[in-house]
Amino acid sequence: MPDSRSHFAIRYRLDGSERHFIWYTGEQDGVLLVVAGRLATFPDLPAVVQFLSLRGLVLEPEESDIYDFDQLSDWLAEPKAETLDCPTMLNIWNMLADVAHSLSLPMHGAREALDLYDKLFWGSNIPAVTPEGKKFIPDWSDSEIAALARVLSSGLANVREAARYAS
Repeated sequence: MPDSRSHFAIRYRLDGSERHFIWYTGEQDGVLLVVAGRLATFPDLPAVVQFLSLRGLVLEPEESDIYDFDQLSDWLAEPKAETLDCPTMLNIWNMLADVAHSLSLPMHGAREALDLYDKLFWGSNIPAVTPEGKKFIPDWSDSEIAALARVLSSGLANVREAARYAS
């Protein structure tokens, strides 16, 4: 049965190194693994294309922004409301959730923190859902920031573990 999902090369920075992995979207979003628990990572775009081509899959031409897990790590070292960038953290949360799903691992605290996800969503002020001339600026409590940090830290730990075999 042909794979009907769309595949995208995702550039990421982790522990000072830039690489790529493959994110797919379809009925369920996720990332490709080389084996259970191990993220398929690549040093460059030609390696991504070759990997997909050998499997009869096509890379979508759309380029993504870089997922800077080092920036997330820096924020997690000193999580503060005033340094929280809602659009960046929303995108990272979504990707960490897709990685966790693909690895069959939890993002600890994510289910209990759906109200924080909503706050990130509305704080991102996405034009398609934000009324013209309006802007939502979330007010974060210390306990909300701590809970958000726990969720994102758990997701980052999943990525680190799954990508640690990258060469």
